[in-house]
Amino acid sequence: MVAAVLVPLAFFWPLAWWLLLGSMLHFSLDVWEYGLRLNPFQRKAYGLKLLRGIENDPFRVYLRRYFSDPRFLGGEIAFAALAAILLLLR
Repeated sequence: MVAAVLVPLAFFWPLAWWLLLGSMLHFSLDVWEYGLRLNPFQRKAYGLKLLRGIENDPFRVYLRRYFSDPRFLGGEIAFAALAAILLLLR
């Protein structure tokens, strides 16, 4: 849905390409973490599900578990560094 909206918009508004890239990176982290629900009316999630048991946790507990896991913390740091490099090269 995000790509269907942003790709046509990007032909008239170049910033939409960056928004699309950012949203795809966000979705990739979601696929690693617990998975994506492709149909919002079903509970089935597709992905690696590396962080188990978070679906019923309060948000604060989820954040603590997410950032205490070195895989996700490393991914977040790598994406932030890549964003800073892209910003500097622009």
